[in-house]
Amino acid sequence: MSQKNDNIDNKLGLYFHIPFCDNLCHYCDFAKTANWNSSLTDKYFVLLEEHLKFWIHYLQESRNAFEFTSVFFGGGTPGLFADEMKPLFEAFLPMMQEGCEVSLEANPNNISEEKLLKWHELGITRISLGIQTFDNSGLNVLKRDHDHISALKALELLRNFGKFSVNLDLIYGWPGQSLNSWMTDIKRAIDSGIQHISLYNLIYEKRTPLGRRFFRGAVTNSPNEEQEVEFYEHARRELAINGFIHEEVSNWCKDGHTCEHNWLYWQDGSYVGVGSGAHGYLVLDDLKIGLRYSYPRNERFFTTPVKTRSPAASSEMLLEQLEVENRDDDSWLLEYVGCALRSVRGVDLKRIGQKIGRIFRPTPIIAHALKNGSLKIDSESILTLAPSEWIRETHWSLAVSECFLSEP
Repeated sequence: MSQKNDNIDNKLGLYFHIPFCDNLCHYCDFAKTANWNSSLTDKYFVLLEEHLKFWIHYLQESRNAFEFTSVFFGGGTPGLFADEMKPLFEAFLPMMQEGCEVSLEANPNNISEEKLLKWHELGITRISLGIQTFDNSGLNVLKRDHDHISALKALELLRNFGKFSVNLDLIYGWPGQSLNSWMTDIKRAIDSGIQHISLYNLIYEKRTPLGRRFFRGAVTNSPNEEQEVEFYEHARRELAINGFIHEEVSNWCKDGHTCEHNWLYWQDGSYVGVGSGAHGYLVLDDLKIGLRYSYPRNERFFTTPVKTRSPAASSEMLLEQLEVENRDDDSWLLEYVGCALRSVRGVDLKRIGQKIGRIFRPTPIIAHALKNGSLKIDSESILTLAPSEWIRETHWSLAVSECFLSEP
């Protein structure tokens, strides 16, 4: 796998947010709803297509030419759907690069031979499966709607079908989790034959049922920070032994199976986001630090009758309905360093100079890290952090950003 940015400026992603779920997990803070029916979802998919056309018009006015180099369906639970997505594919296929990666998030209970065939026929190439843990007690704590048997069955169906690159999501740090349980999760994931794995430590979000319990003191058996670091280090070593490349703080892959779409987030790449709660980021010729926007989280924004937002409305009128961030050089710098430093491809010091005219001046802390090998700069001015330090990403990102804060 290349350790460079792989011409990130020539890449353009497309993200669809599908907020519908059969079950609301008690830790999840994403834009989602379990209160839906076919009438609601039909309206939502129609308006996703409408908004996609607005963005295509916007891009055609803003760029000389473009192709989508990756597509990602996230949620929510997009794995609930198949036929409903066909009009979206028909809309973006003419703008899709040959060999484009198309990812879909799904849960174990979504996986069936019929669904796999339909997804493959649509053009999906990659499935990201939300298992979170194979431990039934952990699944109960997180309020997942599957058990470890259905998780293993879903992985078997995917393996036998054989036409998708498969990612598996696991969560560590849930209440009552032991190191033994965690390492059993890692072993089962490796043995399943998956090509990509994402490991996330549980974050207690205040808007979630589990978060509310935690902040009122009702969760007393959650692993502490030292234990979570131990979980992470054990997993890191085991995955390395089994041929997984550690590409980003929370992501590992077998050679040739990186998630191309993820690199847009990690390396300052452009992507169109469409759907309730979706975020987008577009680096344009007249806006060097990029346009960053987000849709309202409430799916009702999408289910308002189309006539109230004229189908002929321009993309500029759409932008007026979205939340567009006020950005400056410092906000861009913190975002870029914060994402790029925690990956194997690192921070392109030349890119920072070209974008905002800042020169890298190591502070004493960073100079010491360069001396002891925690940080390295190669011949192409790529600054990388040792993977063993990625778990302390926040500390290092702030420290590195301070090397650029003064104008040359």
